[in-house]
Amino acid sequence: MPVPLNSLALEFPLGLLAGDPSGYAPDVIWEAPRRGLTWLGRERVIGNLLREAAAMREPQLTRVRRTVGDVRVIDEWVARFVYAGEGIEHVDLPAGAEVELERVRILTLANGLVTLETAIETWTVLRGPQKPSESVA
Repeated sequence: MPVPLNSLALEFPLGLLAGDPSGYAPDVIWEAPRRGLTWLGRERVIGNLLREAAAMREPQLTRVRRTVGDVRVIDEWVARFVYAGEGIEHVDLPAGAEVELERVRILTLANGLVTLETAIETWTVLRGPQKPSESVA
């Protein structure tokens, strides 16, 4: 049964962390062209997205805008987090850095399920890793 468009499955990463990956079709394709990544299949996509979400310590998520159509959802958001040091492929981020990720998600839908997700991303290191003596109280 298709999942409604407002499902947590479309609320990356919160929907995945809440255990609701059912919005992805079994044969979904996920791509991030600027990183040169393409993942095929729901299990691989979910596993990789969960790994990336786990690498984001202290995340602060802000939705910029969402546009919903019958066959496409465009979701723009910004995440700020401290990078754990591993778990995000094809981005050169130092462990402990404060990072901002601007992501535009273009979701193509069929029968209410995501069949293609294209993530257009801009990654910015806001502040390098802090040494214990440099921590701000």
